[in-house]
Formats: sequence, structure tokens, C-alpha cells
Amino acid sequence: MSLESVNTALEFLKQYGCVRDPQRGLWVTATGLALECGPVESAAMLRRNLAAEHYHRAAVENRTLTR
Repeated sequence: MSLESVNTALEFLKQYGCVRDPQRGLWVTATGLALECGPVESAAMLRRNLAAEHYHRAAVENRTLTR
């Protein structure tokens, strides 16, 4: 993965509100879901992980609204 690709992936993570958890060495989403990704993974893998987070967040919000 090129340095440019890594920088693009990092900006992509930050755009979606992900933060780095240095203790666990993972990126963590706004809802606390840990993303298994590092600087060598592809942007496609990051997008898949963030899509999973999106569906997780929607499910949590849906459960909250229907109670």
C-alpha cells in the first residue's frame, strides 16, 4: 500500500468519526465498535468495516426508537 493510499485511508477513518485507541492498537468508531484495520489494509477493507459499523449504528438507533 502506498503512502498516499495510507493517508487516504486515514482521512477516510477520521471523516467517519473514528479515533485511534493506542492501548488496543485499533481504530474505534463513534459507537465503540473496534475496527480491525492497520496501515497495510486496503481502503476496501476499511469501507467494509465502516459499512458494518453503519448497520450496527442503525440497528442500535432503531431499537432505541422502537422501545
